[in-house]
Amino acid sequence: MAAVIANWGPLLFILRGNAKWRLGMQTIIASVFPKISMKRYFLSFMILTLGCNSSQVDELDQTIVAYQDLPTEVKQQIFKVSYIEINEPKRYVKKTKKELLFPWVYNVIIERVNDGRVFKTSGLKGEYESTYVIYDDFLFIPNHFNISPSDSLSYTFTRFDLK
Repeated sequence: MAAVIANWGPLLFILRGNAKWRLGMQTIIASVFPKISMKRYFLSFMILTLGCNSSQVDELDQTIVAYQDLPTEVKQQIFKVSYIEINEPKRYVKKTKKELLFPWVYNVIIERVNDGRVFKTSGLKGEYESTYVIYDDFLFIPNHFNISPSDSLSYTFTRFDLK
């Protein structure tokens, strides 16, 4: 208890109250903030940081792939819908999350079913379109807006490794 009171000493000196008032405040502060060892602070911090099971998609391993080099399954689906997983059985689930400050903006979150790992697409920069195709453990996203099959040979795609 003395260590907690000692830590609050400079704050109480700034307040410059009388001695009785200062002693009363020290007692109140010590009872509200009990002495917690550094081991407990460190353990709590480690649990919070290591317990996070998500990552930004743009921080994953990525490769630029030309349309000609895409797998056939991806080529068949890339122009049809905004999100599709080609894997059978399905291993990923797409969710959307509304931005706190900009409620008209929705971020796509992809969650792996077997371990619950979350991949956030909110950090993607550049001309990424909202078309997402998942095949095996790879996420394919076009690097161009408004893609169409007639111009397909000129497009490139980014392949993110979701492993």
